[in-house]
Amino acid sequence: MAIKISPDVAICLNHRKEHRPKMYREMLKAGTLVQAAMDAVETNKEMAQLIDRGMSAYQADEMTREKYVMHPEEEGEQSASDGYKIARQLNYLTQDI
Repeated sequence: MAIKISPDVAICLNHRKEHRPKMYREMLKAGTLVQAAMDAVETNKEMAQLIDRGMSAYQADEMTREKYVMHPEEEGEQSASDGYKIARQLNYLTQDI
């Protein structure tokens, strides 16, 4: 029986497969990959708390994604392109315009 996953879980799985391939393979082999991704996506409660404390939704999303979902690349893997980094920074800087 196939497990139905949300789009956010799919994003998390794809990110881990691309940027953390060793972790992805180990978790897949151990049978913990999908549950870990589902747990990682359960950041909405924390986001709501951050927003209640005065943080913008964009900032809360960025903070929780960095903490739970978008792990840095593994050593030896290519990091995000300069264009991607600039686009993220531009999005952050123009969020309140």
